[in-house]
Amino acid sequence: MNPGVEIRFQIHPDVAWQQAAEEVFVVTADNRLHNLRDAVSVHLWNALQIDLSMESLVASLLDEFDVSEAEARDDLLAFIQEIEELQLIQRVS
Repeated sequence: MNPGVEIRFQIHPDVAWQQAAEEVFVVTADNRLHNLRDAVSVHLWNALQIDLSMESLVASLLDEFDVSEAEARDDLLAFIQEIEELQLIQRVS
């Protein structure tokens, strides 16, 4: 990802999801079910509800968890890559 370009994401409009306790269940248009179970994934999913930039998402991880900025950025990039490939989120301009 190019650090000079602000990339924003939002939850894909074709997915349905629900949070129950400490888990998020996401169903895609083709009826595939995805469970987000770890605290970081659930936190990031909830943050994506308000269409945050990468920098805002990193800041939210730093506020919520005891991690370094490098660790927060690495976790975020891995999460974004995974859920974007699954078409759970989409990039917005």
